[in-house]
Amino acid sequence: FHIDFGYVFGYDPKPHPPKVRLSPEMVEVMSEEYYKTFKWYCFKAFTIFQANAMEILLKLSMMQKANLEQFSKDFKRIEKVQERLQLHLKEPEKIQAYVSNVIDKAVKAVSPKLYDFFHAWAIKLHS
Repeated sequence: FHIDFGYVFGYDPKPHPPKVRLSPEMVEVMSEEYYKTFKWYCFKAFTIFQANAMEILLKLSMMQKANLEQFSKDFKRIEKVQERLQLHLKEPEKIQAYVSNVIDKAVKAVSPKLYDFFHAWAIKLHS
């Protein structure tokens, strides 16, 4: 498990990236009960991010004004993060449904599988 902060802050060089990277193999090793628990912890983490959204966005704004490379190239970066935080969702049931849907879609996403296939293929070509 790792967090790619470039990805979290809206930067991904791949086309059509999923909102979360979670492979079917990862879910396969979880029991059904653990998968539900995993989704619950994701919901809790998401609500913490939402609760601290103004601080996060303010810090990102400061980073953009500091002309950091990843932020100075894309002026919509803060808007992308704001969109990811889904600040219009207020009710816990709606937030939980959103997070659950994002996770379920991530498991079924095709683009990461294709990217991984071509990445593995390119590595084999160059080795």
